[in-house]
Amino acid sequence: MRPAAVEGTIETHTRGSDTPDFESSPIPPSQARQAAAARRFALTKWYFDCVEEDGTAFIGYSARLVYRGTGVSYASVLLRDPNGRVQTRTSLRRTASPSATGSTVSWNHGPLAVAGTWQAAALPVSRALLEYHGGAVSWNCAQPLSRARVQVGSHRPVSGWGYAELLEITIPPWQLPFDHLRWGHFMADGGAMVWIQWQGEGDATWVFVDGAETAPATVDDGRVKGRGLDLRLDRCCVLREGSVGSTALGRGTVLARLLPLSILRTFERKWLSRGFLQRGASPPIAGWAIHEDVAFGKGSVP
Repeated sequence: MRPAAVEGTIETHTRGSDTPDFESSPIPPSQARQAAAARRFALTKWYFDCVEEDGTAFIGYSARLVYRGTGVSYASVLLRDPNGRVQTRTSLRRTASPSATGSTVSWNHGPLAVAGTWQAAALPVSRALLEYHGGAVSWNCAQPLSRARVQVGSHRPVSGWGYAELLEITIPPWQLPFDHLRWGHFMADGGAMVWIQWQGEGDATWVFVDGAETAPATVDDGRVKGRGLDLRLDRCCVLREGSVGSTALGRGTVLARLLPLSILRTFERKWLSRGFLQRGASPPIAGWAIHEDVAFGKGSVP
């Protein structure tokens, strides 16, 4: 059954003095050669989150896109309070990239008034997920589980279990050999799980538990199963739902004008779920999960 949308959702895009940072002049020669080799497309994207036991949640993105000789920076934060109220803010100002030193990842973004620290509580996982037509998708899950603390403006800090990953893509998304993505992760005191599923011309599924890959595995929106593992997700809270042109990217931004219509029509539904992980005959472990279902260029999720 399709979950009800969160009431009181507010989307605010920081504009005004927050002037978009992009270059219309050619990028430096070394970067230009790399971009040309990757069909003139290169995306580097950090993703962060943190969830408290009462359901207070933070999600953050810090990305840099180079496409057709133009560089665009993008950052976004989403805050959910315990009552289900969701606020989002977006910035196109270029600031220092997140830093990873040892077991600590830090992100500070002045225009969005964000200062966060993620301290690893599990070993990292990385995979070259795809090589296709001269480009690649590289995934570095720097922290499948961490202890995080994030301050956003005058809001009280969000402290709890967290997650951090870096995704690098040099294949234009509209040329990827799949049109449906499920991604998510579960975090609890007793363990962590991360999953990725692609469906289309090239189906693929990856599930990692406490840093180790488990196979075979099956994934759907409400359940992830592996060898001796069963994670159930209640999909209690929809954090964001709609086409990325109207949600993640924002209407009228440089990115919305730069990317093809098929990408702007990509539909995503992102949940915060209460999750219960069963390991064999042991009692279930309760925790939180953030996960999403994405249909590329389809206008809706099946």
